[in-house]
Amino acid sequence: FAVLAGLLDTTNQPRRVPPALEPWKLIPTSQIPVNLPKAVSSRSVDQDDPIRVQINRQGDFFVGGKRILRNQLEQKLREPLARQPGRAVLIEADRDVSFKNVVFALDTAEQLEAAKVGVAVLTSNP
Repeated sequence: FAVLAGLLDTTNQPRRVPPALEPWKLIPTSQIPVNLPKAVSSRSVDQDDPIRVQINRQGDFFVGGKRILRNQLEQKLREPLARQPGRAVLIEADRDVSFKNVVFALDTAEQLEAAKVGVAVLTSNP
């Protein structure tokens, strides 16, 4: 899998909404408490709209900001990947979440042949 760190805005700066999206109500990802792990290095990837899979500290799964059951992940990823096969899947997992949940999400996205699959991390200076 490819690491897609850098897709997630971790600066806590206000985000500018593109004019075309202003009429839409967007749910900030910060409403789902995910304490990302830190990494010294990262690679930035050009991907405007990855499918975000979030896993909070309690092990709850979210796709597109909506809570789902773990066993619904394949179905919830299959639909958007079928509509847009070139999309990436970005996994935002709390640093304290069980690793088996992260592996499950990575494996599910890989099986569905997502164009790119990665895990978001916070970058820190060495």
